[in-house]
Amino acid sequence: MAHDLGQNTSGTRMNRLWLYGGLFGTIVYAALLTLAIFRLVQAYRAGEEDAKFEPLVNEQQVMLNLPGSMLLHGEGPRFTTAFGPLDFRLIHHQTGEILPMETIWFKSSKSTMSSVRLSLQGFSVAEPGLYVLQVLGLHPEVNTRGHQLVMTRDTRLESGPKVIAIVLSALGFLGCPTLTILAVIVKP
Repeated sequence: MAHDLGQNTSGTRMNRLWLYGGLFGTIVYAALLTLAIFRLVQAYRAGEEDAKFEPLVNEQQVMLNLPGSMLLHGEGPRFTTAFGPLDFRLIHHQTGEILPMETIWFKSSKSTMSSVRLSLQGFSVAEPGLYVLQVLGLHPEVNTRGHQLVMTRDTRLESGPKVIAIVLSALGFLGCPTLTILAVIVKP
């Protein structure tokens, strides 16, 4: 009888360790998840800080102040199809050099109740300066009211590891209490 009482105490002690360990792990993963989400939002906003909004017209001059990788977005009313048939060219104003535009395979979007912003193409600016943005395929009969082009800094490379951190933190956040409950319920 005394022997059974000792085993029962050690099982209770083991259950408490699982309970406290699981609680501690849940708190740690909750903090990591919160931090990862905060950092992802921060990276996204950093790209938005230098955003340049331009009307959707056939050709215009654009001053780009920062070198580096940039994204060209189309912004307009929800469910717009105005950007589908368009092609874009960015030309250095002084040299006439055409910057290569890259197809974006993993497109990002941002939407509100009435508008949507879709990433269209990427490009790299070697040096700040004046550029000419040409929109090819824009027909006069197309209603461009409420549509604009937005240029932002490309934050996709910064965002990837943050998204992975969010997924792993969420798994840990959900996994710790689940394992704890299973360890308390299932007795060896």
